[in-house]
Amino acid sequence: LGALNSAMRSPANPARLEVTGRQIAGFLRAALRPENAARRLQPLRGVAVGMPHVAGLRARYDPASFELIEAWVGEELLHPDRTYVVAGTDLEFYDFLGYLPIPQDQIEFEVPTIIPEVLEDYLARHSPLPAPGMDRLTPWQGGR
Repeated sequence: LGALNSAMRSPANPARLEVTGRQIAGFLRAALRPENAARRLQPLRGVAVGMPHVAGLRARYDPASFELIEAWVGEELLHPDRTYVVAGTDLEFYDFLGYLPIPQDQIEFEVPTIIPEVLEDYLARHSPLPAPGMDRLTPWQGGR
């Protein structure tokens, strides 16, 4: 429990909302930029924002322009006009990161639950966990 809490960068509340594929692509373009990942914000206790973590999504992007080459949700290509249900925290959805600012009235928060509690419960029920795949967000090396 101590290691879990030290690894968590904030006591954020879990959140759920619906966004378009276009919004997801915009989030990824902003979040993958090295200068954004290197930003150190006070709400994160001075720790760098870092690269995004995703589950259920895989994407290849151009490391020069940060444009998405291809993105998949599950086995389907991400469609710009389709609506997707996503989960995250107030960290990703509030405007201080600027990646995916969403009006608060469009977000379902689970309060007073905080992410370390969610992870603690999940780990207790599903351990040991397999290592995640390393192909979720990959720079495009040319070709398709």
